[in-house]
This record gives sequence, structure tokens and C-alpha cells, in this order.
Amino acid sequence: MKTTTDKLFKLIKSMTPAEKRYFKRHYGSESNTLTHLYDAINIQKDYDEESIKTQFPGKVAINLKVYKFQLEQLLLKSLTSHRHGSNLGSKIRMGLEHFEILLEKNLLRMAEKQLKKTKQTCLNAEKYAYLPVILAKEVKLQQIQASDFSSEVPPIHEEARIYSGKMLAHYQESSKLNALIDFYHKSKLPVSKGELKSFLQKIAIPSPKVELDQAIGDRLIPTMIKGMQHLLIGEYQIAEELLATVIHYFDKNGNKALHFAHFYLNTLYGALKASFQLHDFSKIKDYLELGQRFCERNPLYQPKQLNFAAYNIQLAIQEGTCDDFINKQLPKLEDFIEQLDIQDNLNTQLFYAWSALAALFAENERLSQELVQKIQEPDLKKPAYINAFGRILEFVLYFETPNFQKITQFLERIKEEKKIKLGAQDKLFFDCFLRFADELAIDPRSAKIKAQQFLEKIDQIPNEGTLIKLFQAFKLDEWLQTIVSENSFLGLLSNKKVV
Repeated sequence: MKTTTDKLFKLIKSMTPAEKRYFKRHYGSESNTLTHLYDAINIQKDYDEESIKTQFPGKVAINLKVYKFQLEQLLLKSLTSHRHGSNLGSKIRMGLEHFEILLEKNLLRMAEKQLKKTKQTCLNAEKYAYLPVILAKEVKLQQIQASDFSSEVPPIHEEARIYSGKMLAHYQESSKLNALIDFYHKSKLPVSKGELKSFLQKIAIPSPKVELDQAIGDRLIPTMIKGMQHLLIGEYQIAEELLATVIHYFDKNGNKALHFAHFYLNTLYGALKASFQLHDFSKIKDYLELGQRFCERNPLYQPKQLNFAAYNIQLAIQEGTCDDFINKQLPKLEDFIEQLDIQDNLNTQLFYAWSALAALFAENERLSQELVQKIQEPDLKKPAYINAFGRILEFVLYFETPNFQKITQFLERIKEEKKIKLGAQDKLFFDCFLRFADELAIDPRSAKIKAQQFLEKIDQIPNEGTLIKLFQAFKLDEWLQTIVSENSFLGLLSNKKVV
């Protein structure tokens, strides 16, 4: 896939048809050079600056950098205007802007009314981050309106103390929840209750209490913390029930709770993982639909659709519907990746890895190898562990096919390539894996013994590297166990069905 680093081209391609129409209607002109420049760039599939210079010779070509900057600023102005008041944050900022205009025109009563309305909007939505700004404007208004001076402490000071305290408490709890989510992603699950207790003490998380009359954040964050704790120690039923209450609240109060979107997505991921462990396919489908719909409606989180697509592939493997996924969904998702220009995104690499497994399960070896090719080619832009993971998955696919001639060629190519520059823990694991692969290529009949030995080595490697976590996330430790037990790895994945 061809990539471009031109930011103006990316900005134009990211605009929706409605945003483009708004720009042409309100900011475009048949006689405006910037409008013609926009049209020329908009029709390009890949950015070609030489072609643009050919179309705009003379002054524009010589000063193209300046014209592109002017067009970028005009597009941002158009986008701001188009989205004015379309979401809660925009409405609050617009309210503050209106207050300043009314104040400058000395329309004090109208200004005061506007500020009260904006303040109430913040309080209703618990947007405490805006309140210090609003309180400062209240002070400014009072100073203008004051006819005499008072020795009494203004009530605004007490409000500032209360709202600052709420923000601080929210930030502290959010930081703790982020730490817990990070611990979850980095741990080999389930962890022991002792490990969890030690971690909680380290980040000083007390047992959260949830009251119905608490603010949104005060209710949601403690509930998420409790849900994540149960998920970590393998109490999946309790975890799913707790996380489901958070998800239900978000679905009922989406706009009001949108500033917790990061936590909402992680709650969905947790609920999905719990539901997979419980083999509850009905809930898995519900959570997938919620996640994909949320990402589609919120441009900031559109790339996260690939996370839910990866879960969808796991579901397809377990339900035996890989052919349907490959024929219908995979082409659409590849178009989506191309349009968003996110091929170097970690989510994209992991999506292709799961897709390759699905293709293998559907007995489509050619497609499986094509998909692996998308993540295993050396790419300096990608993190080194992604390149290494691509190699590991490539080997697994050759082993499962089985194709030991390909394995031999694979190992010869690895030896000829420059070594992938990994961190210490990732290098330790990757070198261990390559030794295992080399031994299998020499004597395929010893696979059972070699896989058992490799499993034992994994247990001895500190669980701190990224590569080993990817290995476990893609159930490749279970793949080793199926070699030891002489079972089918893909059969194991597909047999995890609801009874």
C-alpha cells in the first residue's frame, strides 16, 4: 500500500462528503485559487505534488507551500464552522464565546444569562474542566457590575474549591483505572489474588464504594475498577456483570458520558474477553455491535473498529463462519484501512494476523500467506516487535499447513536478513522461538518434545516483553499445547463453542 506524508492531502481525504459540500458552498469560489487547488488535490488517489505544480504553473507552483498552508487553515475554519454546536464541548465553547461578545457590547444582563446557561450545561454533564474558566468569567462580570466593595468572601471561591476537588478526585481515579487496564494488558492471565493485591497496594486503590446518587464519574470509574479486578483473577461472570452495568449506562446516556469514551471502549474489550471465556456468543455479538457502532459514529475512535473486527474474527473461527468473513467482511475492512491510511497502526497488524488465522481455518492457504505478508515484511516504520511477530505467525501458518519446505526457506531467509533490533526481553523470547523453529525443521517428528521444552522455557522468561504478550494474546501458547497433546490447534479454537 502506498502511503503519503502530506498532511493537507490527509486532511482533505479525511473529510466527509457533507463537510466537503459545506466547504464548497460557504468557502469556495470559482475564481479562488485555493478552491481550485482543493479540487485538484481532492480528485487525486495518491498525493502527487509534481502533478499539482504542473496544473498550477508560475506563482502558485513556486509558492505552493504557502498556498497549501492557506488552504489548510481555510479548511480548518470551514470544519470548525460546520461542527459549531454539534457536540457538548462545542456548545460550551460557543456559549463562552457568546458571553464574551455580549460583555464587550456592554449587554451585561444578556451576558449574565448566557453564562448561567453555559454553567448549567457543564454541571448537568459534569464537565468540571470548563468550570474554572466559567468561574473566572463570573468574577470578571461581578467586578464590572459591582457598585461597592465587600469584605465578605465571595461564594465563587467555595465553588472553585469544590469543583477543583472533584476534578482532582476524577483524575486520580482515572489514573488508577488506566494503571489497572495497563496491568491487565501486560499480565499473563489470570493473575493470582496475591499478585492483584500487591498491585492494588502499589497504586493505592481502596475497595471502591458505589452510591446511586454519586456523579457519573464517581459511579462509573469505581464500577470499572471492580470489574477489571474480577477479570484479572479469572472471575469472568462477576466481571461481565459489573462491566455490563457500565456499558448499559453509556448506551443510555451516550452524549452525557462521552468524555469517558476511552474507558467505555476498554470496558467493552473487558466484557468481550469475559464473554469469550464464558462462551456466551449472544453477548459477544451484542458487545461487538455496540463497539463497532460507537466507533463508526465517533471519528476519533474509527481506527478502533479494527479491534472489534479482530474479536469478530475470533468469533468466526469459533462458529465456523470464516468463509463468510473472508468473502464479505475482509474486503470492506481492507478498504477501510486503505481509506484511513492506518496501515502502520498496531491495530491493523493484529487485525491482519487474526485474518490470516481465519483464512487458514477456511483452508485458504494462499490468502493466509498473503495476509501474513502484510505484517511480516520488514518495515522500519513499524515497531520491531511487530516485524518479529509477523515472522512467528508466518512460521505457525507453515507448520499448520503443513509445509516444512517453506519452513526451511523461512529459516534460511531469517539468517540472511539483518537481525531485528528488539528490546532485551523481546530478543530473548524471539531467539528462543527461532531455536525451536530450527529444531522442528531439522526433525519434524520431534515436534511434541520440542514444543514441551519451548513451553517450559516460556515459563522461565520474564513476562515483561511485548512479543510474548502478543504470542499469548493470539493463543499461540495454546498452539504449542496442541502440539504436545497431538491435537489440532485450529480445531481447539473452533471447538470453544456454546454447549
